[in-house]
Amino acid sequence: MNSISKCYKSKMNKTHDKNVDCNDTCEHPKPGKVLLRCNNAEFGPTNITFVAANTSVTINKPIASVTVDTARLCNPDVLIDFAGTLTIRIVSAAVIATFNFTLYKTCKGIAAPIPLTTFTFSAVNFLTTFPDSRSLKFEYSSCDDIYEDCCTYILELTSISSFTTGDINASISGKLCALVVESPK
Repeated sequence: MNSISKCYKSKMNKTHDKNVDCNDTCEHPKPGKVLLRCNNAEFGPTNITFVAANTSVTINKPIASVTVDTARLCNPDVLIDFAGTLTIRIVSAAVIATFNFTLYKTCKGIAAPIPLTTFTFSAVNFLTTFPDSRSLKFEYSSCDDIYEDCCTYILELTSISSFTTGDINASISGKLCALVVESPK
């Protein structure tokens, strides 16, 4: 049990736990505004050929985007969450592949998207006749001091690398969500 819970229970029961400091630090913050936006994500199916071992194929295709307007929020903290499924079907030979994703942010008045972070996911598939589905989960949080009014977060599949030659058929589905919480500072 964390100290906030102990303090809360202690105050409710009018008792005091000597191991817990129940000063003002245990008070819950006043609730702020919350904004949740989600969009479906989809890519493919698409065929990718690796003609040589240890090569990378540039994709640069958006998987999903979500737009949030924080103009009426005070000191917003942003959590971007992607949960989805990557399905790979081997067409010609076993492939060991690494999928590279980039999360971008573009805001009103900014010409070029700003890369925020990258995610990688490695997959091995030796079965040529059956699709192999894997869960994808990426999170990014931002609580910096620069707040733009309206921003779009874009998750992009930037490239796929393979240590072997062969053909794969890949598709991605899921949901990209932005949770924005107003936090007094």
